[in-house]
Amino acid sequence: MLSYLPERIQRWWNPPPIFTDADGDEEAYNERFFESEEALGEGEFGIVKVVRPLSSSSQDSKEDDDDDGNTERYAVKILPKGMTVRDNVLYHPMNPSVMQTEVGILRKLGGKRYSLKLLELYESPKSIYVITELCSGGSLMDYRSAVMELVGKSGKDAQVPFKVVSRVAYQLLDAVDHCAKNGVIHRDIKPSNIMLQRKININSSTSNNNTTEKEEKSIDFGDLRLIDFGSGALDNIEEREKDDAASSPESQKHTTYAGSPFYNSPEMFRRSYSYKTDVWSTGVTIYVFAAGFPPDEIMQNTFDTFHTSPKKIREEGKERNLKLLPNVPDDYPSSFYDMLERLLEYSPKKRVTAEEMLSCDFVVETVDD
Repeated sequence: MLSYLPERIQRWWNPPPIFTDADGDEEAYNERFFESEEALGEGEFGIVKVVRPLSSSSQDSKEDDDDDGNTERYAVKILPKGMTVRDNVLYHPMNPSVMQTEVGILRKLGGKRYSLKLLELYESPKSIYVITELCSGGSLMDYRSAVMELVGKSGKDAQVPFKVVSRVAYQLLDAVDHCAKNGVIHRDIKPSNIMLQRKININSSTSNNNTTEKEEKSIDFGDLRLIDFGSGALDNIEEREKDDAASSPESQKHTTYAGSPFYNSPEMFRRSYSYKTDVWSTGVTIYVFAAGFPPDEIMQNTFDTFHTSPKKIREEGKERNLKLLPNVPDDYPSSFYDMLERLLEYSPKKRVTAEEMLSCDFVVETVDD
């Protein structure tokens, strides 16, 4: 029917198979899962929905769900393989090589150390169905808002307790280290690409002190998950190890620009970067979680503070003082700023690895909690 069109255009409408090792086709997917009407998110390339195995969909949802609402519930990312039309707008599909890279990364990481777990993969002539664990706790900033509500703070007093930031820093750094050890560069680490596995809980206990009773609250937010590896890239591990041994982490360079500008490293803007770019983005993300999104009027100043180069310091006599960053609570220990200084080291050759930061003073604050 479309034979009169150029081959490139035909492939947009009738794309060939992308995966040779999928768990099944669309019929197998429909026999295995019940697709909810609930949409978790929608982007340019596809939509994410909640699914249940058909074996449980006919039962009362309360019987299926545990306290966190995750039992027998998963997420499916549905990616059209060909051109689609939504609201009278024609959308190109995601590049097949990008789909293969994202699925390959999820398989390589294996859902370990706070990375999103891939469960199953299905492919039809028109779509790819990527089944993963369900993260029902919202994004990192959703969690921040929930913490503020639970501790009863608002406005200028809306500050995240530093021990909560410490725990998030540990889990995120562990995920980034897991990526690095498997030759994965995420390239788009930011709060919206970090999800909480389950909804936040609050545990209350009452302590007696002679004639008074005091209610003590502790926050239990489960574990975070690093998601969305659609911008990811892969390194040759053997070559990287040689580079590290030679103290030359940039010799295995990448040149494709990716990510979100506010969170990107200086070398990403130069389009010559290594896996250390993820370390920088992790530092900015931790700051934003602790302080909140900078208001528009000071966002540029915050960005300029991060990106103050040694050359600018020498030539203009400027100083990069991270302790002047806005909205960081006054009671945060100096170890918080020490951590940021090391994560946001301008030179990638001098910048620490995620593995090294797992033992820094601020992070180990809550490792054993």
